[in-house]
Amino acid sequence: MLRFDHLSLRRGSRLLLNDTTFFIHAGWRVGLTGRNGTGKSSLLALIGGELTPDGGDFSRPREWTLAHVRQETPALARSALDYALDGDAEFRRLEAELAAPRPPTTRWRRAACTSACRRSAAMRPRRAQPNC
Repeated sequence: MLRFDHLSLRRGSRLLLNDTTFFIHAGWRVGLTGRNGTGKSSLLALIGGELTPDGGDFSRPREWTLAHVRQETPALARSALDYALDGDAEFRRLEAELAAPRPPTTRWRRAACTSACRRSAAMRPRRAQPNC
């Protein structure tokens, strides 16, 4: 779980969060909306370890892997979706294995890999995956 405990966060002289407490549990899907300058990117930078709180505490489980795409991505020949998915090595490995030609006797393994690939794509907390 992400834990924000009496958190205060400033950017320059602007107070973005003041003595704020909330939790985000594993598996929750959360949307972050607001006008420009209200602290959305700053909150994400805090979660990513790029900022520290001005007061209070923030914690996330050490075993969690954080993946994100910055607001400004480099100009590349590949799509923004491919750029984001390339950050998930397990997903790309499973995707490549599913695309590889297979003899009919490995149909059960393909189903197991397809299931693991879908779980990975859903960005659920990581569990042991089948040895595909």
